[in-house]
Amino acid sequence: MYPKLSDIINKLIGSDFDLPIQTFGFFLVLAFLAAWIFLRMELISKENAGLLPVYKKKIKQGDPPDFFDIIVSFIFSVFIGYKLFGLFLKYGEFWEHPFDYIFNGNGHLSGGIIFGAISLGINISALLRGMKKPFVYVQTHPFQMALPVISAAFIFGLLGAKGTYILLHLKEFKAFPFQMILSFDMIFWGGLILATLVIVGMVIKSKVNWRHFSDSSVLALSIGLAFGNLGCYLSGDAGLMSSAPGIYSESLYKSAFFFIIFSIFTALQKNFTIPGLLFSTFLIIAGLGNYIIETTGNLSHRPFITDFPSAIYLPLFLFLTGLFLSAYFLINYFLIKKKNTGN
Repeated sequence: MYPKLSDIINKLIGSDFDLPIQTFGFFLVLAFLAAWIFLRMELISKENAGLLPVYKKKIKQGDPPDFFDIIVSFIFSVFIGYKLFGLFLKYGEFWEHPFDYIFNGNGHLSGGIIFGAISLGINISALLRGMKKPFVYVQTHPFQMALPVISAAFIFGLLGAKGTYILLHLKEFKAFPFQMILSFDMIFWGGLILATLVIVGMVIKSKVNWRHFSDSSVLALSIGLAFGNLGCYLSGDAGLMSSAPGIYSESLYKSAFFFIIFSIFTALQKNFTIPGLLFSTFLIIAGLGNYIIETTGNLSHRPFITDFPSAIYLPLFLFLTGLFLSAYFLINYFLIKKKNTGN
């Protein structure tokens, strides 16, 4: 299809120029940016409605970095230094395939060491200075969680997807550890599970009402998945099924599906008055829709559920989780209502 963003522009306007911006990478960034915008917007809306109140957060004065911040900063600094120094030696490779260069094993070790050392020095120094300062309570708005949550989804999504791939390919990892770590080979559901666990932990730690927060995430999830799948399709990673009549593209159908449910939930979200029910309904629809898309044109070749790939199990898991949560929210709501009315 269109590996580079300039390929799409050239196709649309008949131009002929080259930009070192990969289509998939562009839409991946666009997906997370859109998700952040809508999550922040929905959290502000919930706060204005009095559903997510402002809360107090205990931090060290000056908010010095903690252990997690230091580790994440170190990893990214090593990666950036390794790639940046290598870029000067292999600029032609970067220009031709920038996204491939970012995720392959090419780079320069000295850059990673220098940037990593600088990062550790700055952050450890800040931590030591901060340890001498007292704790303070700062007023925190729920929408301030939007950026950390989206960042965590990106970081731990990549780590989980990469870690799962490595665990399932240990022999190759032992032979070529560094190349495998920096390759683009990943397993989606591993990233989804780890990112979800981390975000759940962040929400619980913040003491924000998790039901209202999950409802606030529906539009962000929908638009993010819509743009992400569109990027897969346009870049050529379309998930084509040769068994279907003509060409059946999973990514294109998924993108259209999530744009549609984004529009539907945007219009109908105010009708969901039971906390959490919007999110659980999204899981049901997303799971069912993805299951239909994944199995269309493929059922004749996979007659038994045990033969289905993980791409089939994940939609089923989302669907069943949505049903369970919906039942829980509804039962809990009516029990509380009955208790309050005294009937």
